[in-house]
Order: sequence, then structure tokens, then C-alpha cells
Amino acid sequence: MTYHKNIHNRHAFTLIELLVVISIIALLIGILLPALSHARKAAKQVKSKSDLRQLVTAYSAYQSDYNDMVLPGYPFKSYYYENFTAEYNGLSIVYPASGRYPWRLISYVSDVWEIVYSHADPPELPQVTDSDAAVQLYKLSAFPSFGLNGIYVGGHHNFDGFISKDNTSFPNVGKHVVYINSEVRRPSDLIVFGDSYASMPGLNPDDPESGYFDLFAPYANGQKWHNNGDVIEVDAAGTLMGLPKGRYGPNADIAFFDSHVAGMSANELDNMRYWANNATTEDYDYTP
Repeated sequence: MTYHKNIHNRHAFTLIELLVVISIIALLIGILLPALSHARKAAKQVKSKSDLRQLVTAYSAYQSDYNDMVLPGYPFKSYYYENFTAEYNGLSIVYPASGRYPWRLISYVSDVWEIVYSHADPPELPQVTDSDAAVQLYKLSAFPSFGLNGIYVGGHHNFDGFISKDNTSFPNVGKHVVYINSEVRRPSDLIVFGDSYASMPGLNPDDPESGYFDLFAPYANGQKWHNNGDVIEVDAAGTLMGLPKGRYGPNADIAFFDSHVAGMSANELDNMRYWANNATTEDYDYTP
């Protein structure tokens, strides 16, 4: 016996069936998207912590080569009469760019720009033939993902870290700054690097989520920021500064003097014992 298919018995989807299928797909997308977003953030945070570990390892290597002296935070044009200059790709890097930490560590870590621009693709590296090479080099050193706690570790010329003589930096010894490895009292609690945001809107138009090469403590010759319900708020309006804020969650990635890396909340960061070697209270501050 031969059976013939009756094409007239085929059923198309009804409108209700289509709506049910679309609703199920939309529901699945709604469930999956947050999970995928969380997974992406988690992967980026793993990379951020890895980059910070490489950075703080390079920081420690610098000390070995300089008789236990820590990396200068942000000095004047020269330090102990040694001019701060650097060379890159046939270009001479001059102050102030050369005084910032990435150029000081470039010989201690490979792919330094991939590391210090952890949150985004690094700016295009300038060539010797570029007419605006000096501007590019300046920006390259100014807006990395991670800032250095140079005010209290290594010294910062805008915050009484150095005694200037003919634009030469001498450590302001015996004050609020630690300059030598052996002076550090609590290596596992002293912040060196961390997630840093440029606090002034529009400071770097090329990157609205821009980082900054400094990492500011809550107090530095006056209160700079405070914690308001685990959210950091700026006190010094209009001041160029790097705020320690997390990029991939509520906690900021922080590297400590003993080279370990951990996430810290705004509430934890609002404690000067983590920032200043001499701090004995949460609201410690120095006076010039």
C-alpha cells in the first residue's frame, strides 16, 4: 500500500506559539547576559591583578639596583643630581613625563604599556617622525590604569617630599615619606599602586574612564576625598588627582609594598594606616 503525504495537514506556528517562543528566548537572554557580563568583568579583574603583580615586582627590582632606595614618587627634574631622562624608540623623554613612574620602570618590566594600561588599549606609541611626539609621550605617562602612592612612598614634589635646590630633588628626610626599604614598618599594609581614576571630568577627553599616574590618599596636607557610604567623594574640587576606585566591581585592586595584591573597599581605603608609613590613626595627615 502506498501512503501519500497530505501537504494540507501541515501546521504553521500560530501567533501565540510564536509569542511563547520569543518570550522564552528573551527570558534566556535576560538570564545569560548578566552572567556573561559578570564573567567578562571577572576576567578583566584577573588580568588587572596580574598586571599589578608584575608592576610591583618591577618596583621591588628597582630597589635592588638602587641600594634599597624606593622608586621616587614624582620628583623634580633631577634626583641627587641624576637627571631624569629616558629614551624610547629613538625619542628622548624629558621632564615632566620622564619623572613619572612608567618611564622609571620601563627597563624592569617587559611590555610596560600593556601592563600599566590594563583597563584599556594603550595609546598609540609615538614615532620619532611624529610632529606631536612630545605631546603623545606626555599623555602616555599621565593616564595609566594604576597610580603610585608617591606622596607617602618615594616622595612627591607637590607634597613636600623633596627639598629643592636648583631644581634638584633631595629627600625631605624625617618627615612623612618613606624613602628606604628598611624604613617600612608594615610592608603587607603599605599601599604602593592601585586602580586610579582621573578625578577631573574631561581631563583626558580621549578616555572618559581615564586613569592617572598618581594615587591619592584621603589625607595629604588636607583632606582630599572621603568615603560616603562606601563611595569615594572628592573634597578638593578641581584638583588633579587619582582616586582609588574599582573598575570591575566595588573594590579597587591594590598592590602593597610586600608585593601582594588585594581588593579594597572605599571604607577600607579611607584609613591612613594603609597609606603612610608613620600613620598611627585613620585620619593621620602631615603638615609641611
